[in-house]
Amino acid sequence: MSDEKTNFHVGDWIVHSRYGLGKIEGRDVKELGGKKKNYFKVGFSGGFYWLPNSNVDALYIRPIASEKEVKSALKILKENYEELPKNHKDRQKQIQECLKGVSLKDKMKLIRDLSARKKEYSLNFKENEILARLKENFLKEWQICCGKEMDVLEEKLEEMIHDSVAV
Repeated sequence: MSDEKTNFHVGDWIVHSRYGLGKIEGRDVKELGGKKKNYFKVGFSGGFYWLPNSNVDALYIRPIASEKEVKSALKILKENYEELPKNHKDRQKQIQECLKGVSLKDKMKLIRDLSARKKEYSLNFKENEILARLKENFLKEWQICCGKEMDVLEEKLEEMIHDSVAV
């Protein structure tokens, strides 16, 4: 167990593709199938989950973004949006593919593209829900990395989205 590498520590904020933003609250050893493994206990808005220390470099988890990374992601809103597929099933497939990963830039592109689609057409219930969750997760991460008030950041994000899809 001591040979496992970890880049995270108790107190670190991380982003999980499924659970969103979470904070590492502790460490523990769990026995599964007769084998002992080290785990991080990660708290998130819906409770907590156990993250194997040996899995911290997986594609579904990343450290919280820096202010520089957030600013870079926000620049995506100034780029032309990419039209999502007209066919519902193709659109859902593309959206779900993006949601599997943790790339901040990919999530911002999806916020931009869903927002543009919402202006031109309408989003179905699930797409509206996904857009709201993406914005909420981004705002939480932005708030933690820069320490500003949530309502100020939310207003700024909505203004930037409005300006990007107003073209």
